[in-house]
Amino acid sequence: MATILIIENLQCLRDLLSRALVEKGYRVLNVDSVESAQGCLDDSKADLVLIDLYHDRSEQGKALRIVSKKYPHLPILMIVGSDAYGHYLHSAQSNVHIFDNSGHLHEFKEKIADLLH
Repeated sequence: MATILIIENLQCLRDLLSRALVEKGYRVLNVDSVESAQGCLDDSKADLVLIDLYHDRSEQGKALRIVSKKYPHLPILMIVGSDAYGHYLHSAQSNVHIFDNSGHLHEFKEKIADLLH
């Protein structure tokens, strides 16, 4: 069973994402900040990091820099708004994948499955 770490500042979105992923059979860890994520990554064996710091692009960028630098081989999935999609797409490293939040839930689940297989 793959483990996914969700970095999301809004509890309601963490719950929604967690439920969707648990239903697909994944083990899910939730944190609300980059600082919490660092400790969690050091203590766990996450197979994928999901970053969706809703409405906080500076924290999203900070999370991306910290996680991708410390764990360069760990896949990272950034959920971004369509207004930021191009920015992150062009600046992404090979382990960083971008998902436009205007996509459907089944597309999101397919993207996760693709990254973990």
